[in-house]
Amino acid sequence: MIHAVSGICPVEHLGAGRMIRWLEMQKHSDPNWRLCYATNKSGVSACLRNRRWADFPAEVLRHFARRASLYQNLGALSEEKNLLLMHFQEIGFDWCSRLLSQRKCRRPVWFFLFDSSFFCIKSYNYISGETRECLRCLGGDFLQASTFGCQSYPRKSSCASRFLMELQLHAQERRVAFFAQNEVQKNLAMRHFGPNAIVRNCGIWLDDFDALTNNLKQFQVVDDERGEFDVVFHAAPTEAKGFYWALEVARNSPGIRYLFPCSRPKIGSIPANCEFRNMRWDTGLRLEICRAPIVLLPSLWSAPIEGALIKTVLLAKRTAVVGLDSAYSSELGDSLLLYLDKCPKNAADMLMKALSQNLSVSSDLKNRWLESIRANRNFLHRIEQAVLTEDD
Repeated sequence: MIHAVSGICPVEHLGAGRMIRWLEMQKHSDPNWRLCYATNKSGVSACLRNRRWADFPAEVLRHFARRASLYQNLGALSEEKNLLLMHFQEIGFDWCSRLLSQRKCRRPVWFFLFDSSFFCIKSYNYISGETRECLRCLGGDFLQASTFGCQSYPRKSSCASRFLMELQLHAQERRVAFFAQNEVQKNLAMRHFGPNAIVRNCGIWLDDFDALTNNLKQFQVVDDERGEFDVVFHAAPTEAKGFYWALEVARNSPGIRYLFPCSRPKIGSIPANCEFRNMRWDTGLRLEICRAPIVLLPSLWSAPIEGALIKTVLLAKRTAVVGLDSAYSSELGDSLLLYLDKCPKNAADMLMKALSQNLSVSSDLKNRWLESIRANRNFLHRIEQAVLTEDD
């Protein structure tokens, strides 16, 4: 049996939460799986996000009950033969450190990699003000985190860097093993942990991918009407996701109309060609993505498989990303993606040129790519095979 401990509970507003929701749907009655939650932090935030005020006290109590249970069961979990940890930074660096130090079983503890937390205490390996991913700590030089004043995220911890150093040693001794989502992330993990590490590429699937991939035509806009915007930004409004970078691109391309599906940021000067509208996937964003000539997802960190990217490639006329060799987007190729320069001014010039060409990705090419990513629907089976058969 696989005993899985997740730091994220099944919620809609987080990609990791949608993956956990898929896991629950598939394995809730499977005797070979046992899933428990280390927190209810994402459940509390979902309650606040959806304004379910009456449910708030119960969600908070559930969070503290799960934290107490996690520490009470530390000894028993440390000796679980087939143990899988998901979103370990939300589980807690201190708890993970204690579990590995107490564990006598020689079978590896498996870690599912949702982001860059295996080498970056910020989880999103990006330094504010830069225009590319940060790989300074890759390989174990964690003094760089102190030099740049990096703080652990999403859970603040004074022992984050220490635990990542321990994790590196455990990986070299094969006391831990890792599941990556894609080949580029697997290569990053091997570069960080060394050639003796156990890293398997299992892929990932989210609970909303089925509805999209099985009924793609229902999600597409079949008319030829062009939207009122030239470029639609499709990402969270954060620095690591390229929000402020995209604003700078807009500043360098005043003739292009940009839509940002979020509130207007409270910052200084905002380009006049930027429109801000609070909208979600089902309240107008999907329509704007389908009709815009270009949809922009400019992540500036080593992003693995992002749900927003999968949806955009399948539905948008053309998808633009920042060209980063350490991101999953680098695996797709320029037949599916428009790779922009990291410099905002150069990227603006590239967008203007692309808009003048009025090109789009063919349906045949999208359908062939769709067949390839559908293989990720079996990622839980790949996890089972690896966890249950890996040698001691």
